[in-house]
Formats: sequence, structure tokens, C-alpha cells
Amino acid sequence: MALSPAERNKFVANSLEEYIARVKQGEGPALDRYPSERKVLERLIPISTDGFRGITLTAIMGKHVREDVNTATEFDSINPRGIFEKAIKYVLDRHRIPTGKSPPLNVAKNIQVLDEKWAEGRKPEDAALAAVDYIRRVNRHWGDPVLRDDLIMMFLQRLLAYAAEVALLDVEMAPIDHQPSLVVAKRLSSFAIAFPEGGSIPQFLVGLLLTELRVSDSDYLMVEGVEASVFGTNTTSNKPADLWETLSTSLPANFYEVTCKPVDEDRLLAAVDSFSKLKLPTAAITFVCRMPADAASLDLTDGLIVYKGVPFQFIDIISFIETIFLLLTPAKRSAVLVRMAQFVGEPSRAVKTKKGWAKAFGVNP
Repeated sequence: MALSPAERNKFVANSLEEYIARVKQGEGPALDRYPSERKVLERLIPISTDGFRGITLTAIMGKHVREDVNTATEFDSINPRGIFEKAIKYVLDRHRIPTGKSPPLNVAKNIQVLDEKWAEGRKPEDAALAAVDYIRRVNRHWGDPVLRDDLIMMFLQRLLAYAAEVALLDVEMAPIDHQPSLVVAKRLSSFAIAFPEGGSIPQFLVGLLLTELRVSDSDYLMVEGVEASVFGTNTTSNKPADLWETLSTSLPANFYEVTCKPVDEDRLLAAVDSFSKLKLPTAAITFVCRMPADAASLDLTDGLIVYKGVPFQFIDIISFIETIFLLLTPAKRSAVLVRMAQFVGEPSRAVKTKKGWAKAFGVNP
């Protein structure tokens, strides 16, 4: 009998939890066994790109649901995005295993066949080829329960070991008490620009600064959008902007779009559409971005453009970050850095981002 999506997701999550528990209890194959397979895993798992290990795990767990399909040649038939986002990701997050939001969406959207042609040109290509290799091995040996389980547990052994390696990058922060606040602010802004992580770092940092600035201001309610995913558009996420503020009277106040990418008319149109769909009154929207580079394609006058009746104003993200940081009390500055350290320390952050943070703010940079 076919499983409903909810039943399927529960089955996948429970199965993955069981495998991880077995590996943590030492049930996996000895580390000197299966040298050929372990060489493939070294090309696949301990790399900064999470997508290929993500789709490999998705193909493995999807095979549990649809044993009748070859997940190397019928990948999309297992509903890979659904089982990863609704089941696998929650388990990985629970065990602090690095992962992105949706590897099937990022590197294998609507892909049916995972082969050398699919892997060609992907970065890093060798990791994509390793994913193809390992998925094929699992499918080829599925009928042998012992070898099948060894292949799965070997994968999870290396994945858990990689998670432990990444955890070692958690940063002990150097004290900032006696450092000039502008020096710290400049390091903070430089880090956000150098390691944007698709925009999640700058958006979170700007939201965090606004939150600390307003937290004791009775004129404002809580800043919204700080914890929201940067990967959802305003329209699909049903939000008016990346970040927005509301007055204590419940009237809308300020709307912010935070980006480290060029802003064109399509981006302005998306903002106008989100306001229209939410039936909000026309209000100025502030783009916090790299000025003047990110607005080079727009005809600004003193940092302002009116597009389809909506005023858009542009301000430099570096100046914005540094100015707000300087306006905070010492306690609030410390709070910003502590929360940023926690955010960067999350398993989903890239290793290079963690290293960048350690260099900027660690005890032993």
C-alpha cells in the first residue's frame, strides 16, 4: 500500500535515526574494511559543498521507500525534495550534521538520471562523480542486506566524523572590551561582505543590529524577518521585505531589503508585487547593499528612485552596519557578537565562513 507523504516522511526519518543510532553504537563496519568504497566517500563527504552528499543520502533513503526503483536512474520518482526537506534535514539538524536547506533542489532539480553527464561541469565535479558512483553501488547491492547496510553505515560513519571535524571549528571569541568600537565594527562589516552565504549572513547581521538598536525603544515593536530564510522570496514567503519594523501603534514603519548582489528593475518589481499582494500602503523601501556598485544599473538621484509609484532608497551596507554598531551600548555590542557567533556556528554554515569568523574574532586567529 502506498504511503501518504506524512507517513513516508516519518518512515524516512525513523529509518535514518535508526541507522545513525547503530553507527554511534559502533555497529558500522571496521574502518579498515571496504577501502575502495571509503576512497569514494573521501571524495564526497569532507568537502565544503554539501549538495552531493545530500543527494546521495536522499537516494539511499528514497530507495528504502521505493525499493522497486533504481534511484540512480529514476531519482526524481522518489520525490527527493520532499523526503529531504521534510524528513532527512530534520534528522541531520538534530545531530548537528552540516547540511544545506535542499540539496535535491540545489544540484538535482527535476533530474531523473544521476550519471557522468549530469556530473559534468558541476563544482566540484569529482564530488558529483563520487555521488554517482556511491549511489550506483548502493542500488547494485540492495538485494544483499548485509552489504547494503554496510554501505549505508559507512556513509553515515564518515558523515558523522565530518560533523565532528566541523564542530572543532567553533570559535572561542577574543574579548572586545578594550578595542575601539569602530575597529570591531569594521571587522564585522568586512566579514559579512566577504562571507555572505547567499545573503544569509548580511541579512541576519543587519536584522540583529536593528533588533538591538530598537529593543529598549518603546516606540517600536520587535523587528521582523531576522530569523526568516534568505532563500524564500518575499512573495512566496508572504512577507513585505527582508526585514521590517512596526511602530508600537501597530503602524508599519521601515522596510529593508538586504543584499550583496546587484539590484535591477526585476528586484524592484518583486518588492512592489509583494506589497501589492499583501495590500500594504505605499511606503519607502530601503535597500541596504554595496553602494554604488549594486545599484549601478538604476538611475538614482541622491540614492533614490521611484519605481511604479514606490520610493526606493539605497544606503551602503558597510556604513549601515558600522554606524548602527557604534550607536549600541557596550552590552548590546557584545550581544550582537555572541549571537553572530552562534549563527556562524550552526552546522549548516560553510567551513570557509566558520574559518573567516575565527580569523576575524577568534582568540587564536
